[in-house]
Amino acid sequence: MEIIEEEVRPKREVKGITDKVTQSAISEIQYPVINILLDTAVPRYKLEALSRLLKSHVKDDNIDGVEQDLSVYVALKTDKVYKPIGRIMPKQIKTFMSIVHGLKVELEVEEGKIMDAKYIYALST
Repeated sequence: MEIIEEEVRPKREVKGITDKVTQSAISEIQYPVINILLDTAVPRYKLEALSRLLKSHVKDDNIDGVEQDLSVYVALKTDKVYKPIGRIMPKQIKTFMSIVHGLKVELEVEEGKIMDAKYIYALST
């Protein structure tokens, strides 16, 4: 039996493309994002209510013939997992906050820039 060695090609890096691949580059995350921190068990009724809220219709606003995405993205976050799960409109922020009351949430306005949860209400209309 003959063993054939596999050819190993050197990695080719392209500045500006391969040197800055992040989680948001892969999943196309748009900011702001409300992160729900899953460090404790979340009651099932809260997940069901959140699921119904995220299934509601989210549309892009048409202002002066230009479509604008005013939605706020929602993601589940643990130490190892970051999963965007949907988006909500600014008018749904207060309902969202009443659903996640008692859970740890944070507002991420840019990649790596986290603000306190109290600023989430500033996104509502």
